[in-house]
Amino acid sequence: MKWKYVCIGASLLLGACQPMANQQANTVKPSTETVSKEKSATKKVLEASFKTFDGKTVHLSDYKGKKVYIKVWASWCPTCLAGLPEVDALAANHSEDSVILSVVAPGVNREKKAQDFKEWFSGLEYKNLPVLMAETPDFFKQVGVIGYPTSVFINQNGELVQAHPGHLENEVIQKYLEKM
Repeated sequence: MKWKYVCIGASLLLGACQPMANQQANTVKPSTETVSKEKSATKKVLEASFKTFDGKTVHLSDYKGKKVYIKVWASWCPTCLAGLPEVDALAANHSEDSVILSVVAPGVNREKKAQDFKEWFSGLEYKNLPVLMAETPDFFKQVGVIGYPTSVFINQNGELVQAHPGHLENEVIQKYLEKM
């Protein structure tokens, strides 16, 4: 009987950060495939752009020549929030040939609106982790985000190497970056 409750609790926790099935028109539609080097050839990330908190536009092509790690997350996701201190530490101490970023999509998939998100995040203690805002769910669709958090790895040529659903520890992220 005890295991029944443990299994139910684990299912609720793991399912908590998945996109909702029935949402408004501006939500991310889950992709059926996770892109990985083993499963398919690397795929070009096309013209992805994001906004910074101060309104500047950042393009993935700005990071050409660097290995890019992106944590895709949401403020309502407990697994995402639990992993923020770790990825903030990684952003403070990464190699010169890599970039550590995070991306949220304000107003999409139950995420706070942009201004509310900025106010909420500014009250947190994560000062090393750049947070970029996707204005549309297009990037999430391109890389196959099916839930939060998702780790996205992009090589020096701007090609998607892997999108990995779920939390990854810093040691695993660093190993992926070293192999790219």
